[in-house]
Amino acid sequence: MSDKNVLPWVLGMWLVEFGAKSGRYFPYKRRGFPYPSAEAALREAIAIGERESLKGVEFGGLYHLQMQMKFRNDFAELHQVVERLAEIADSRFSTQVAIIANCYATLHARQGDFAAAYQDCERFMAASEAANEPMVERWAHYITKFQVLLADRKPREAAALLRDLLPRLEGGARKRTEICILAAAALESLWDQDPHYGDRLKVFMEALRDISWPM
Repeated sequence: MSDKNVLPWVLGMWLVEFGAKSGRYFPYKRRGFPYPSAEAALREAIAIGERESLKGVEFGGLYHLQMQMKFRNDFAELHQVVERLAEIADSRFSTQVAIIANCYATLHARQGDFAAAYQDCERFMAASEAANEPMVERWAHYITKFQVLLADRKPREAAALLRDLLPRLEGGARKRTEICILAAAALESLWDQDPHYGDRLKVFMEALRDISWPM
């Protein structure tokens, strides 16, 4: 970290990877370490990318920063972060197109503009297909569409979306998808004022407790 001869691209990409992992899986703190949090590391990567015109570094830092903002329900800066992502994204890369559309789906759903959010979903699904992304990368897009449907109070459609996806999943992704389906069932009971809401909520909470789901 103190080597002045390290190339900005190398340091920037290291900070992106460190910030992503530390923020989601392995929080790291050590006396004298220059970055007190994962967010601090990501913001430094973003600054390096912008200063050195390394758009790949800046894009990576911004992408993981907005993810961490959403994880902690902190939307104060999200719009600005997404706008900058959209500004520097390269439309030649379908994966980046999908990421931007995914971000806008979140923003539009929070604003209650579901017509725009569903259009965003169509865009990121089409871009993901065009990029021929593996399921491990497409999964996040399905979860975003699931969340948009829930925000629009369409729990049955949300659950059906993920239920159709289950045969293509395995391991942790399958278990987490099953938990999302249980969450949709609990919300459907709540919104329908179903007397079995408490039971469905209990099933969901027990399943969530039993699985290790990092941020």
